[in-house]
Amino acid sequence: MVRETYDAMLVELRERAPGARVDGVLVQEMVPARFELACGLHRDPVFGPIVAVALGGTLVEILSETVLLRPPFDPGQASAALSDLLGGRLLREGRGLEEPELADLTALMMSLGALALEVPDVVEVDVNPVRVANGAAVAADALVVIRGTP
Repeated sequence: MVRETYDAMLVELRERAPGARVDGVLVQEMVPARFELACGLHRDPVFGPIVAVALGGTLVEILSETVLLRPPFDPGQASAALSDLLGGRLLREGRGLEEPELADLTALMMSLGALALEVPDVVEVDVNPVRVANGAAVAADALVVIRGTP
């Protein structure tokens, strides 16, 4: 099905824009979302590496619900930080995080913290959105900035 759709897209592209150059396509799983989060790493010149988790995905700046952790931290601290979002409602309420979703988010936070400590050339990571639904938290997009890259 993917191959057929790809072929049909190229036919349509040739018709609409005969001079267009296609170097490749990106095929991704359509990930459902009950809600979205953003998770990232920033290497601050004063405070060092900071892992952040925020509500919102596309609304991250508007909602301003963010928790910050300074690596190293343990899974309990990561989980406790998530419980600070929305005054704890993210973990308590019926539509909040399910246990497997919490485990996925905690693992993501732990991985970013480990990355910060093990690879000092990673200056920034932005995983946004992290889509949460159906017992999983899935990173739908990510950007990694390495020291010295434009």
